[in-house]
Amino acid sequence: MNTTTIVAVFARRGAALALCGAALAALAPSAHAQSTNAARVQQMEAELQKRFAAADLDHDGRVTRAEAQAGMPLVFQHFDEIDSAKAGSLTLAQIAAFARAKAATRKPGG
Repeated sequence: MNTTTIVAVFARRGAALALCGAALAALAPSAHAQSTNAARVQQMEAELQKRFAAADLDHDGRVTRAEAQAGMPLVFQHFDEIDSAKAGSLTLAQIAAFARAKAATRKPGG
């Protein structure tokens, strides 16, 4: 191998490494955004659990319309929509599913 060939090989490898570095740099913000979103989701779930526990005055694992009105005003506003089975009370899972569905329909950053 002559000097020109060796230089060309290193140049190609250098370009490939630079391309890999650029790709990793481009992915880093999205990886950070994903971890930030995951942390935000965990924080929101913890807050929902806390509010649910505070609103569930009789600690039966369900929030009635009256309990929602007193302790979870947004849930109260959407009570009939969340209580699709017309049971008269809501579980934490039902409220969380409703919140996830609403969040999925929002535009990013909105």
